[in-house]
Amino acid sequence: MVAGSDTASIRVKIGGMTCASCVSSVTAALESVPGVIRADVSLVMEAANVSFRAGALTVDQLPEAVNRAGYSATVQESDATPSLRPDASESATVNNLLIRALASIVAAAAIMVGMWSMTAFGVSRNYEIALNVVALGITAPIMVWVGSAFYRSAWAALRRKTSNMDTLISVGVTAALVYSTGVTLAQVATGNTEIWGDASNAVTNTYFEVAAAIIGLVTLGRWLEANTRRKSSEAVKRLVELQPQTAVLVIDEELVETPINEITPGNVVVVRPGERVAVDGTVQHGSCEIDESMLTGESVPVNKKPGDRVYAGTVCASGSVRVSAVNVGDSTLLAEITRNVAMALSSRAQIERLVDKITRYFVPAILVVAGATFVLWLVLGSQPSLPSAIIAATTVLVIACP
Repeated sequence: MVAGSDTASIRVKIGGMTCASCVSSVTAALESVPGVIRADVSLVMEAANVSFRAGALTVDQLPEAVNRAGYSATVQESDATPSLRPDASESATVNNLLIRALASIVAAAAIMVGMWSMTAFGVSRNYEIALNVVALGITAPIMVWVGSAFYRSAWAALRRKTSNMDTLISVGVTAALVYSTGVTLAQVATGNTEIWGDASNAVTNTYFEVAAAIIGLVTLGRWLEANTRRKSSEAVKRLVELQPQTAVLVIDEELVETPINEITPGNVVVVRPGERVAVDGTVQHGSCEIDESMLTGESVPVNKKPGDRVYAGTVCASGSVRVSAVNVGDSTLLAEITRNVAMALSSRAQIERLVDKITRYFVPAILVVAGATFVLWLVLGSQPSLPSAIIAATTVLVIACP
């Protein structure tokens, strides 16, 4: 936690966010805590930087507020070096999104090919009914396997008496799926493809491919988003990896390899050729050339002699020195740079905060517009009006989803 004379700041890791509406909900939850001055929530970094009046709250209040909003949260010390997320777990999550997206898109494409063949070749009534049954059998597992994530998110938002983009997606695909399932079951029960209207304007279309395509394309967008988020965090990861995890200390003239978190200011650290400096300190004995390109961008090594400063993360190109530690662990210049990069990635521009405020009202407004569209088509649309009204309302929701 970083504190000033009357303000303090802290970093909170957030889990469960999927869209700008989620960012808005988390921001509102954090800023509702008495004493909080401002909360900058980043979807990319899945974190929030919270500024508050010093002594006005306990840090436990922040994750509690986020949990009540339906998301997970853990407090991180703002002056601590950001930790690395497990690459294997992160990669598995991203790859899983891609698999789900491709499965949904392939399913939608297969159904579209079947529908095209029905139109192109003028197939029999029984073929059309059978094709709709197969489409239902393909779409239902996709909705359970891939679409369940959207339904869970929409349900969580509903329990909080709010809405998010997943609400629009869930309502839109549910309308298309329920309508198409109703048409298919009616066709199977009656043996007739004409469900509403007379022979000249009967409704025979189903929209299983629409439901699968929406789920697939939005999931593909989530994959692109997650992949971008992973790449954005690599800058912080690379900085963290520059910090050695151990160092060789001089203890009673013996060299002892020691974990970095056990080193204290005043300890003497030996740095040998090819090793990274583990602490910020002053050269006590010896001379060497240090590659400081990670700090200065200058590729030519700098000669260091007794009395010169060296910094954690830099590389000893040649020679060997003993360094008296001044700043260690989270107090080093490397740790400060890492924190600043993480803070920069987590901060939000003023225009982003404006968009978040608009998002709070966007989803409810779209739901109202879709409802009004349904009523207008039901009352004023051509016969049969019910399927036309459902399709028109679903179109409003689908267009708003991106």
